[in-house]
Amino acid sequence: EYKKIFIQESGELLQQLNENLLILEKDTKSSEALNAIFRSAHTLKSMAASMGFEQMSELSHRMEDVLDQVRNSEIELGNHTVDVMFKCFDTLERMVDCIQNNKEFSGDTRVLLDALDAVMIKGIKFEEEEFSGISLNVFEKKTLMRVSKDGYSCFLVKIKLEQGCVLKSVRAFMVFRNLHTAGEV
Repeated sequence: EYKKIFIQESGELLQQLNENLLILEKDTKSSEALNAIFRSAHTLKSMAASMGFEQMSELSHRMEDVLDQVRNSEIELGNHTVDVMFKCFDTLERMVDCIQNNKEFSGDTRVLLDALDAVMIKGIKFEEEEFSGISLNVFEKKTLMRVSKDGYSCFLVKIKLEQGCVLKSVRAFMVFRNLHTAGEV
């Protein structure tokens, strides 16, 4: 019973996804098409996961991740990315066909997942525990993501002044100033 509903709704979502991919292919700046594709991928991901179709859910999720980075202006949407999205669409369509015909999907999604990963911002995930208890706010995390994306290295620098050091605040200021000449602090 649920499978029939899944197939019907997936078909509708894939049709919307395809229509909006065609729009996006002509106009990569179309936020309306981009948002519609994102919603379709998100819904398809959730539906597939609830039905236990893990490969479909994973592929849809990865598409959603790429689209989210595009929506947040973290990456630009180019023709290559649109082409990858079309290949994902074709694979998702084949997956739904297999489900409808009670067949096992025999394709490998690894190439598509790798292609989607390649267009996303990869870099350091700035989790608080990586910084030995130092909490980072959203602005600091975004700054670290930005500089990492721009090819800069990020470092956690710990400076310890000796216990008997005189004028600690002046020395700390001098260390900060010298670090600032070497990079963004």
